[in-house]
Amino acid sequence: MPENKPSLDDEKLIEQAIVQASEIALKYYDSSAKKWDKADGTPVTDADIAVDDFLKKTLLRDRPDYGWLSEETSDDKSRLQYERVWIVDPIDGTSAFVNRTDQWCLSIALLDHGQITLARILRPLTRQIYRAKQGSGATLNGNTIHTSDRQDLQGCKMMGRKGVFTSSRWAKPWPPMNIECTTSLALRICLAADGSFDGAISMGKESDWDLAAADLIIRESGGEITNVYGAPIKYNQENPRQSDGVVAGGKTLHKQMLEITKTFIN
Repeated sequence: MPENKPSLDDEKLIEQAIVQASEIALKYYDSSAKKWDKADGTPVTDADIAVDDFLKKTLLRDRPDYGWLSEETSDDKSRLQYERVWIVDPIDGTSAFVNRTDQWCLSIALLDHGQITLARILRPLTRQIYRAKQGSGATLNGNTIHTSDRQDLQGCKMMGRKGVFTSSRWAKPWPPMNIECTTSLALRICLAADGSFDGAISMGKESDWDLAAADLIIRESGGEITNVYGAPIKYNQENPRQSDGVVAGGKTLHKQMLEITKTFIN
């Protein structure tokens, strides 16, 4: 008997899956998705669950030897046995979805032997899709993107929650900056990746699914992304929560950001 081979390669599979999943999300968005709070107090809707179910079925159908990590799937740690793992956030920015703004997206990344090798982030309402492949650069709607070449933090355009930058827990204060924020963390990083903003920061305990796809996108756009102490972010560990925040931006600005974030007083 001939060996059954996948009908699509990983890149085509992830592309097709995220486009189809976005159509599912929009059907709920245009009607009235039911909302409830999870045990940790964060919101979830039946749209999150429907998109998650579709992506899990679609991405694993021809990839039974891949693991699965998603915000809306109970984590049984079986993913740790696999060399390749799909890391998925079916809707990143659920509260924006509920509030009918465009600050939400779908996020899919493929981890291969500890490295993110493929990424897609899709904003259904704006019809923007970020794509990245390891070693091949990053694009927005097919156009190559690059991080900004900003050299100075003062006066830069920064993505993050304003209260973070005014905290008294910084031993070294932040200079005046133009600060904005999106609900979705993945979008904050993508907006730094495409040069719309110069950098992005979060001091929260984020999860792999918030970061994995955006991580590859900003690195392939010429930028850097680390935790607040300058260490690379490791994915698919036993605990998928990233406890040391995230700092992302163009390479020069990233170094300047770290000079401040390393002074945070816990």
